[in-house]
Amino acid sequence: MRDAPLPLFMLLLFLAFIFPIGIYCLILGALNRWDRPVLVSGPWDFAGVLFAASGVLLVVVPFGILRSLHERWSYNWVLGPPGQGEGMASATYYFWLALWFLYYAGVILGAAWMLKRRRGITAVYNVDYPVLEVGLSRVLERLGLQWRRTGNYFLLNPAASNGLALELESFPPLRHATLRWHGVDDAFRQAIEKELETVLAGMPTTENSVGGWFLSLGASVMLVTLAGVAFMVFVNWRRIRG
Repeated sequence: MRDAPLPLFMLLLFLAFIFPIGIYCLILGALNRWDRPVLVSGPWDFAGVLFAASGVLLVVVPFGILRSLHERWSYNWVLGPPGQGEGMASATYYFWLALWFLYYAGVILGAAWMLKRRRGITAVYNVDYPVLEVGLSRVLERLGLQWRRTGNYFLLNPAASNGLALELESFPPLRHATLRWHGVDDAFRQAIEKELETVLAGMPTTENSVGGWFLSLGASVMLVTLAGVAFMVFVNWRRIRG
């Protein structure tokens, strides 16, 4: 990467940026073209977002922005006052090495923190809000739970005032919904989710155009990526032949 000419280097950064996005769009397209609603745990759902942003976080920022700043600083340090260039260059090397280490450590810690925060969320793809409302009501009744609906909240065992609740958020244009669990333990939550999957599998779903949009976008991005890779191979082949 460091020895590549600037135009090829910029193209490589661009391909690293769009390739994960293309894969992520294809996955979203497949989820939204499923013949039934699909439940995805919050950490796995956010892992997909992290993968889509991985090109920016792991390649574009460190090898594009940080490398550009590093080379500029190195140039200024090396051409510093006479007799101090080598020492300054060495200090700059360790400074930027530490900065790169801190950057990647920050990315890892930030991703881990966000994944932990998403543990209390379940994403539901390819679902209509009224269908999810009815399905969730049926599940709570099947499990014999005491519950009460208050706005977007399903209060579980409200007589006990234990704070157990399920918050329902919907994004109708994308046929997407989010379940936020408040105070519900893992075993209780898994029982509800398992029953909800069974109920939703038996409920009708209409054709979701969002899936087609994501598949088209993902396929277009992958074609651009393949064209870019083919161009880079061709240019390097010409350089070797020349």
